[in-house]
Amino acid sequence: MSTTPAAFSGETQIADRNDRNSALRRFAVLLDSQFTIPGTKFSLGLDSIIGLVPVAGDAVGALISAGILIHAARNGARKRTLVRMAKNILVDGAVGAVPLLGDFFDMRWKANVRNIDLLTQDLQTQNMPVGRSPRQVAGLFITALLCTLFLALGLFLWLLMQALKAIF
Repeated sequence: MSTTPAAFSGETQIADRNDRNSALRRFAVLLDSQFTIPGTKFSLGLDSIIGLVPVAGDAVGALISAGILIHAARNGARKRTLVRMAKNILVDGAVGAVPLLGDFFDMRWKANVRNIDLLTQDLQTQNMPVGRSPRQVAGLFITALLCTLFLALGLFLWLLMQALKAIF
């Protein structure tokens, strides 16, 4: 039996998910951009180093990246986000398999960090309110209409007073 009140269990789940995603982001950075090449702006990670092994290195890198994709699926990422993440992995693996060109591409593409960004963005939008109810929209519309009418009435009365002052 849980001692956490039911009202806070959703917040706890979100906090736990955020902690896991933070750890996953650190892992993605380790894979893609942990090390900076001295004297340059370029960074690389373990995925780039593993990718130096022809074909097998890129296959291992794709398998590790697939672990991030599985994590995203288990944590409720939308299907379109999962498809985009899978495309990033496929592009990384396919172009990375080309000798030399693939290694330079891998240093710039950073599929794992891209995928964590996609996952974070997707999960954050799921935690936001989706929209307003029709009743809220009607209330906002009526409030805006009344404000506009009062402003127009106030302007009309002010102009009328200015005209009366000018006449008398």
